[in-house]
Amino acid sequence: MSLVSVTDYFLGLEAGPTRAGDRRRSAIVARALARQRQRKPAVSRTRSAPATPGKPNWALESSRGQATKPRWLLSMPPEHVEVRRENSSPLTISLTPRVWDTLRSFARESCDGRETAGFLFADHLRSWHRSVSVRWVTRMVKDRAERWARLDIEALVGEKAGLRESGAADRVGEIGSWHTHPGSQDGRPSDADLAHWLNSCDFLKRPYLGLILTAERSDARWNNPIVHVWIVRRTGPLNRPVCEPALIEGGPK
Repeated sequence: MSLVSVTDYFLGLEAGPTRAGDRRRSAIVARALARQRQRKPAVSRTRSAPATPGKPNWALESSRGQATKPRWLLSMPPEHVEVRRENSSPLTISLTPRVWDTLRSFARESCDGRETAGFLFADHLRSWHRSVSVRWVTRMVKDRAERWARLDIEALVGEKAGLRESGAADRVGEIGSWHTHPGSQDGRPSDADLAHWLNSCDFLKRPYLGLILTAERSDARWNNPIVHVWIVRRTGPLNRPVCEPALIEGGPK
């Protein structure tokens, strides 16, 4: 486009048929451009960034005038689980001979001095139940060490997917997990055990079982491991988590 045609587009002028008209319009355009240069530049509608970043509204001033660390950035400690010596409403866990033989064969892997682990499956465990019979156990572990075992969650998801496909997931599912404590006869849960059990309890919204298997020093081949059974649940008006011992029938003699 020529300058005149551009100006006519914005000012609504029509090009005249004569050159005189063109000259008059050129003069008008020149005066308009001169006045425009004399005017102050228009204020931009966009805000320029401040020289220094402003503090967020939620950042409180410390005693030294510095912004304190946001509360949501603080690392939260794991929720405390009260471990009780007795159970006011004891739960009895039943292990059939077949289930016990399977669990014992899995536990023998700890002859090498490293932990091993897996999951327990049975009818869904409810808070009012006083007994549960374990239907089957699995070995689902990715990595093993002397004092820890990393559970295979992908394998657990696959197991549950099979239950859903078979239509049994409404009745049967994960009720707990098991692991070994090699090199120790202490069957009490560690802080990591409690955290895992509580997370599973909250995720499933049901009480969660934890089995810890130990072996006597004379039983190097784990032929007759000792089973320590715990149950984690929330209780009381404040819904606090507790870990209590459970009873066991069947299994080791």
